[in-house]
Amino acid sequence: MKRVRAAALCFLVCIALAGCGGKVNPKLMYQPVTGPSESCPASFTVVQFDLKVDDSQVGETSDGEGIYTDDDIADWVSSALNSELQDNQCMSLIHDREYYPISDFIILGSVDKLWVHQRSMTDYEAELALTVTLKKGDQAISTETVQGRVERTVVPGKDVVRALLEEVLQDVMRTVVPKILVRAENAK
Repeated sequence: MKRVRAAALCFLVCIALAGCGGKVNPKLMYQPVTGPSESCPASFTVVQFDLKVDDSQVGETSDGEGIYTDDDIADWVSSALNSELQDNQCMSLIHDREYYPISDFIILGSVDKLWVHQRSMTDYEAELALTVTLKKGDQAISTETVQGRVERTVVPGKDVVRALLEEVLQDVMRTVVPKILVRAENAK
């Protein structure tokens, strides 16, 4: 009887440890944070951002395991910017390539850095860097690299990395979107 209990306890411990150390594969999600504004100064076309980072690995756990996503990182960032503009009462569309649309401005960009580092079981940091260019016709009005960084001590859980990635993107959008709106207003 003692052997059965010991075997059952050992089995439960193995299952618990396997659940805690499983593959980290966050879903990329986004909830707008900058709007709504009173009015939008212009209409925009967001061109799908270029990806200058690995297209699937977004970080590393404290034991050296990779953190991967199955989602399209460039689409996640482009869609987030488009959502922010729409939340600010702007007419905004996404296209996969640059062309001369009927909108007032074109927004181009690249994802230069996206990384989550799990320093310990409860300590994480996430970093994101985007380069964003605002154009009117074929003339660039501004190009800027914006960086965000989030550090958190958290209760371990399956959605920690997803939440950190969303938070670091929101942090960058809080900087990027108001600048785009002001520069568009000034360039009209």
